[in-house]
Amino acid sequence: MVTRANPWDEAEGRFGEPISLTQAIDVMTKNGAWSMGIEHEAGTLEIGKSADIIVLDRNLFEVEPQGNIHSTRVDLTFVQGQLVHDRLNGASNAVWHGEAPKLW
Repeated sequence: MVTRANPWDEAEGRFGEPISLTQAIDVMTKNGAWSMGIEHEAGTLEIGKSADIIVLDRNLFEVEPQGNIHSTRVDLTFVQGQLVHDRLNGASNAVWHGEAPKLW
């Protein structure tokens, strides 16, 4: 979305118009929640909403998008404030026991 280019340089040119990193994050978070009809409980970090958060291995705002964003790894994942994935300390110990959101 951000570069509209193939991250592996296998094809020349761009595939559509790029959008900003901020816009891309909105697409994947608050716009995604809105499209599922759960924007009142997810999609942004606010009091009363589900604390669904990921911690990445790099600051996407400090790297060149081409060649870096696609290789970013998720170090930690929290769903409803509970650790469910810990890449650095073994994901096998992190298990979420909550309920999936109701989409309908």
